[in-house]
Amino acid sequence: MKTEIYGMTFQVNGDTLQLEQDAGCGDVDRMTLHRSQVALLAEQMGIVTAPVDKAAQQNIAMLTRRLNVLHHRIGHLAHWLMANSDSEHADLSYEQTYATATAEISEQFCFDLLAMPPGLSAEPVPGADSEPRPHGVAVPSVPAQAALI
Repeated sequence: MKTEIYGMTFQVNGDTLQLEQDAGCGDVDRMTLHRSQVALLAEQMGIVTAPVDKAAQQNIAMLTRRLNVLHHRIGHLAHWLMANSDSEHADLSYEQTYATATAEISEQFCFDLLAMPPGLSAEPVPGADSEPRPHGVAVPSVPAQAALI
């Protein structure tokens, strides 16, 4: 069934939308859009919002928490090596440099999490006392631990 609105007719046929409009001088403009194209246009115009995939949101939140915990542990290791290693009797410069560089990389990964969509938590799991920080903020001072595991 064809429907007319503002001089344009449209008809839905399964997953397609067929549009026709008088272009003047006897010409008719025709266009066929797929259902996904119509949905994207409606989303771009703010008419509808994209569907939310709850399972994907839960996975993203879980991975975000895990990355933050990993970042905290890497930062702790870098701090431990710099503050508590016996550099006078053993050359740990490679290990210290590598740990510090790895902490900076994880900091950048966590910094990207600050732009998470609303509703997704970028907070670490309970017990991890580190939060995502902007680049350039030092690794927090952490009390000495007997073991890192």
